Amino acid sequence: MTDTATSPTRNSAGTALIELRAVERTYGSGHTAVRALRGVDLELHPQRLTVIRGRSGSGKSTLLGLAGGLDLPTAGRVRIGGRDVSAMSAHERLLLRRTEVDFVFQSFGLIPFLGAAENVGVPPGAA
Repeated sequence: MTDTATSPTRNSAGTALIELRAVERTYGSGHTAVRALRGVDLELHPQRLTVIRGRSGSGKSTLLGLAGGLDLPTAGRVRIGGRDVSAMSAHERLLLRRTEVDFVFQSFGLIPFLGAAENVGVPPGAA
């Protein structure tokens, strides 16, 4: 997420910046359906470190994609800055990611001579 004090998702009341409630994500359908997440509740608060860990294939990337508005849940609710991500248009989610949520992807899109914090600080399209 952005680290600016003026970001709309920042607050001083200690309420969650990102909130997931009863979130589920299923890929495919029928007998080939894969339930990546089942009933996940999570709150991400300002100035708190949250670690998401697990085995390969346990749903970590799916969870982070939902928490950042990259994907939509099959069931449940994701809120970023109090706004329901599922109620947003694709364009609104794009603007949300451009202004309020930062990602550093593990395997692509990084500038090799910059560190993780420096990569996060590079504006989209500047690299």
